[in-house]
Amino acid sequence: MTLDSSCSVGVLLVNIGTPDAPNKKDVRKYLSEFLSDPYVITLPYIFRWLLLLFIILPFRSAKSAAAYSKVWTKQGSPLLVNSLACADGLSNALCDKYKVVAAMRYGSYSINDGLRQLIGCKQIVVVPLYPQYADATTRSTIEKVKCEMSRLMFDAKVAFVPAFYSNNGFIKSYARLVEPAMNLSKDQFLLMSYHGLPVNQLPDGDCENCYRAHCYGTSKLLAGSLGLSQDQYSVSFQSRLGASKWIEPYTVDRIAVLYKKGIRKLVVACPSFVADCLETLEEMGISLKKQWLDLGGESFTLVPCLNADSNWVLALSEIIYKNEVADEDCVGNI
Repeated sequence: MTLDSSCSVGVLLVNIGTPDAPNKKDVRKYLSEFLSDPYVITLPYIFRWLLLLFIILPFRSAKSAAAYSKVWTKQGSPLLVNSLACADGLSNALCDKYKVVAAMRYGSYSINDGLRQLIGCKQIVVVPLYPQYADATTRSTIEKVKCEMSRLMFDAKVAFVPAFYSNNGFIKSYARLVEPAMNLSKDQFLLMSYHGLPVNQLPDGDCENCYRAHCYGTSKLLAGSLGLSQDQYSVSFQSRLGASKWIEPYTVDRIAVLYKKGIRKLVVACPSFVADCLETLEEMGISLKKQWLDLGGESFTLVPCLNADSNWVLALSEIIYKNEVADEDCVGNI
């Protein structure tokens, strides 16, 4: 696709990815690409290949396909639908010199496809849509963009938007979505559930600027924006895969602790996701809700992700303006 001559800055919004359809074949294809990434499963190649071929893909593909089928929409994958809507909103919010394209790290709407739509741009602003930095998401996306630009011999100045976990616009936008749910009654309790990460992917020693620290940083700022005290919210981590130790506390265990403490009305937000997807809609909105109600919980409210929310689109446009590459700048980095 040829770039409109009036556009000089390309914006590439990159999210994690999705299968093309909620069936075993397409889910297996997607998981194979996703879990083959050495930034996602950090084992040596031969062990990663054996784990995928003989353990993960044979057993997880059908299970994941069944989960996807519960949240699939008439328009397609929720993650893709929401990402495209966000790109459309951002395109309308930015001035005419910008061209916005949504892409996925894995699967269809690939980074290569996205970059091809931006050929002709003098500058590219790449937005990894992961608020908190992790090698498995942000770094993997950055390296993939660099690789595909080299393959395409794409000569443009590039800026990579850094982790925006503490960005005021991001925090305020999420707070506006959480606030109505928290105002349903005085005894609502907020659980902020983040995508998990294997502990061995965290840096050794003090973790002051790593994924876990970013998650707690987001939580503190979000709670502050909502005016919550420490006994009105909690933090946990979801989506474990495999038997290795992941960041704790685990969300599925945390809700049992909260119930024992007398919490009965639970509000769940997922601030590591900017677009609703399998992990928010099925894992939280269906599976965790059932577990909570089975425990005896009285209510469960899932806060929607930012998706194409107008406040978020405005905040994202400001992030992009701030990170635009000046003519004298070189390639940006995290």
